[in-house]
Amino acid sequence: MASEHKRKPQEDQEGPTEPKKTCNPNDDNNIFVNFPGNYIRRLANICEHSICHSGVDPINVLKLRPLVFMRCNAADSTPFSEAYCKVSQLRDRTNNKRQVFGSIFRKGLDILLGYCKNRTIPDDPQERLVLEKLLRYLVNEEIQSPLLGLAELEDTDLSIVLTNHLFGQLSLTPKHVIDKNSAGKKTKCPCSQSCGMPCNFGDTSIGNEEVWHGNLDVIINHDVVLSNPLIDESDSPGKASGEVKASILPRNNQTIAQSVVFSFLQKQSHPGKHALCPCIGVARNDLIIYFYDSEYDVLLESSLIPLRPDSGITPHTKLSTTAIIVSWLVMNHRFLCSGLPEDLKSNAAAEFFEQANGKLEVYRGSLRLGNVESLSYAYSDDSDEEVETPAYLSDVRSEFYAISRASLNNRYQYS
Repeated sequence: MASEHKRKPQEDQEGPTEPKKTCNPNDDNNIFVNFPGNYIRRLANICEHSICHSGVDPINVLKLRPLVFMRCNAADSTPFSEAYCKVSQLRDRTNNKRQVFGSIFRKGLDILLGYCKNRTIPDDPQERLVLEKLLRYLVNEEIQSPLLGLAELEDTDLSIVLTNHLFGQLSLTPKHVIDKNSAGKKTKCPCSQSCGMPCNFGDTSIGNEEVWHGNLDVIINHDVVLSNPLIDESDSPGKASGEVKASILPRNNQTIAQSVVFSFLQKQSHPGKHALCPCIGVARNDLIIYFYDSEYDVLLESSLIPLRPDSGITPHTKLSTTAIIVSWLVMNHRFLCSGLPEDLKSNAAAEFFEQANGKLEVYRGSLRLGNVESLSYAYSDDSDEEVETPAYLSDVRSEFYAISRASLNNRYQYS
């Protein structure tokens, strides 16, 4: 349930008013009082049209599509880079219609509605700080400015800039860990020489060597995953006549696999909380978000979320407010997410449990964060050359594989 809200003095209860002076995001004035009224109207408009809208399906409404696994290799010892996920949208079950994005963020929308309507502030200190993060970010165009040139960045730099200038700014804390194996590592944010924000590299490996496992691109504040893999052209539901539709981003096997594993890991680490966990996929100037619930086996895919709105003539020079609100909800899902709607809990199973076969208990109880390595791949200078395995060695190889897996499970160490 959303926390009670503390009302401001009577003069503020008639509705949002224009501030008496310009709001500086870096000053010590009360952002809740000084937040501009025109921004409040913008917040209300976006929440109403894009995040809460239902019924007729206009193009700007953000949706969540329930997906089902047709085939995948989740029961194999497979690194994320080799994950295979054939999924499709659920269409043949009762009550499995696409959900509006706000359906899983009722708590967050209740906080926004209270503030937009009466400038009321949450009593809960963490919820109050979370709301303050959003308000200060919206009026701080300087911190947003590096996000207007993302198309020119390399993959690792793209993840770093998004983490430092969007996701980390909206999160309760900006803590993050970037994959230490990333190419072109830098000590400071690459958006400009004067930025100075740190790049924190470390071990981002998760999973178990018996199943899906590998390194995440970025882990933010311990509970949100940022994935920036190459797009899979082989499974692109948004492609038509050689083009990608504006509302759908081609699905990526690696991002879906990471979403599933991270949800199981979070449920294993925090059994008392709901297991609906987000994984943010990045494709230059767009975001797509996957939510997997490892308790109810539900996989949701969001609509494409442009970081910059298209005016139809020239690109906007500001960050999309819709993308900011969505990122804020996702980054603070621990406080703002209300979990799955009841109809999805019972009517939208992704059938991953069946795909995992005999390895489901590994997902439920034997996943790790850190020190997860694959024994299946070794790389050398000639790793791009094809190697043929003679037929008579197939059985021998299988037996060696079985022994190596058993040794790994018993935590034997090799030198």
